[in-house]
Amino acid sequence: MPEKPRRGRRPKGKGDTRALILEAALRRFAAAGFDQTTSAEIARDAGVDPALLLYYFDSKETLFFDAVRERLYPQMAMAFAGPRSASRLGEQIVDGFLSLWDAEEQGKALAALVRAGVSNDRIGSLFREYIQSEILPQVARRVGSKPQELRVGLAASQLFGLGLARYVLRLGPMAHARREDLVAAIRPTITRYLTGPIGAATPRAEGTRRGGARTQRSGLKPRTRGDTVMGLEGQA
Repeated sequence: MPEKPRRGRRPKGKGDTRALILEAALRRFAAAGFDQTTSAEIARDAGVDPALLLYYFDSKETLFFDAVRERLYPQMAMAFAGPRSASRLGEQIVDGFLSLWDAEEQGKALAALVRAGVSNDRIGSLFREYIQSEILPQVARRVGSKPQELRVGLAASQLFGLGLARYVLRLGPMAHARREDLVAAIRPTITRYLTGPIGAATPRAEGTRRGGARTQRSGLKPRTRGDTVMGLEGQA
């Protein structure tokens, strides 16, 4: 019976083995998706023993998430970083978001992440924690109006829907629309979410919900049926 590879043994004479695995994993996941990619394929592409994947990562899900996070996070940080003028805040964020997806390799990796996050609870949880702890606070720091977290969450929901429709589902009009047209169309919504009014309409005063109280607040005497009839007769 052949001897099983010893788990936890680092390879001799190799460079940054973990980095090699991450690069190979990202390429595989981007090309074939999470479900269709095997650990054996990643190990073969990286030129390492399959046991090393468990040495560095405790599961395929963790490998997938680390590959996406470590290779895409610098680009994601750059897309949402930098000074933002209030008048161009929405435009800059939408344009930065689209720039992530429009880069071919990054776009494929992001599409794989979205698909896996929706279908796999573990990846979905890791992705959610990452977005909430890394990306949303970064944008929230640039939003002066409260409540920052709600505002950024609303903007994120709009952007996620854009990415899903254009790059994952590839819905006809959205998939083929010009980038500048999308920026112009979505910018006002993102700007309003981040800087404009987002609360519910101001509730009407208690007295305005009942006819009697409404007339009392206005200082007018409630009209009776007799008053109405007399008024009409007077006009006749």
